[in-house]
Amino acid sequence: MRKKISSDIECGVCFTVGGYDRGECLNSVESFDLTTNTWCPLKPMLFARGRFAVAEMHGRLYACGGSNGQMDLCSAECYDPNTDSWMLLPDMTIPRSYAGLFLVFLFSVCSTLI
Repeated sequence: MRKKISSDIECGVCFTVGGYDRGECLNSVESFDLTTNTWCPLKPMLFARGRFAVAEMHGRLYACGGSNGQMDLCSAECYDPNTDSWMLLPDMTIPRSYAGLFLVFLFSVCSTLI
């Protein structure tokens, strides 16, 4: 039984990432298509992790921190569903477990008043 997973929903697809199975950390990733009611296995994460944070931005999933079952992690990685691949990101400054994650896209708008 998978426990302490992280998940995110994007465009009618739910991603289930990592977690634990009877104490063993998982790096498995699956997607569930809400329109076809089907599960699909995806490329595993680079690191097995549970109790971590995941969020989506611009069509990519970001997995940060968590635990590998032995210690809390400071690693982070990014999944691109277009290439079905994970990319390692720079480590966080401190290990985090049970953390929340949200991503903000910042942009500036310039206007000229005449």
